[in-house]
Formats: sequence, C-alpha cells, structure tokens
Amino acid sequence: MSRVADIVHSIKTEPFIAIEMIWGIALILDGIYLLLPHYEAAAGSVLISFVASPYISVGVAVFYIVTGVVAVISAYRNRFRETSSFMLFLVFFFTVLIRLLTVGLVPTTWVWPALLAVAAGVDYWRLKWKSYST
Repeated sequence: MSRVADIVHSIKTEPFIAIEMIWGIALILDGIYLLLPHYEAAAGSVLISFVASPYISVGVAVFYIVTGVVAVISAYRNRFRETSSFMLFLVFFFTVLIRLLTVGLVPTTWVWPALLAVAAGVDYWRLKWKSYST
C-alpha cells in the first residue's frame, strides 16, 4: 500500500513525471509497431515512399524507441529529466514535420503532435528554469 501511496504522492507533486512515463511507453510501442513486418505506409507521394523505405522507417522507429526508453527511465529515476523532455519535444516536433510534409495541412494529422511538442517544450523550459533558480 505504501508503494501506491508513493506513486500517488509523486503524481500529485510532479504531474509531468506521470505524463512523461505515458509518453515514453507510447513512443516505445509506436516504435515497435513501426518495426513489425506487417506495418505498411499508405501509398502516396514520393516523400511518403522515402519515409516508408526500410532504412528510414527503422531509423524513425529507433528514434522513437530510444526517446521512449530515456523518458521512462528518467521518469522512474527522476534523473536527467531535462534531456528527456527535450528529446520528447524533438520527437513530437519531428512527427509534426513529417506529417506536414507527407500529408499536408490537414489539421487532424499534425495538430495533436504539435500540442504534445508544445507541452514537452514547456516542461523542458520549466525544468531548465527550476535548475537555474535553485
């Protein structure tokens, strides 16, 4: 029971730890999904074909998995959180760029990762400000 109380207390005091943990797990699962053999990108432009090529797809999957693992470890250990939140910002911003370049200005594809990038960026600057002020 004290373990659950510790988790609830840490979520109450630092809610971004729980958010980073969820983002990290989601990125790990997304990266694993990109590595599965049945993953197939939708047909479309030349840029979509480039992004869907095996080497680029594996690179993006590794980028997602590494960022997710760093986020989960930093949320669990409460260390190097600035690096973790900056990596989360980069991966979400990268997702926005890829979706804008491949799909276009369809808001349903890029708005949500943009909001995640803004939230990760705000967390990064909050942690930076906190480290400079102490």
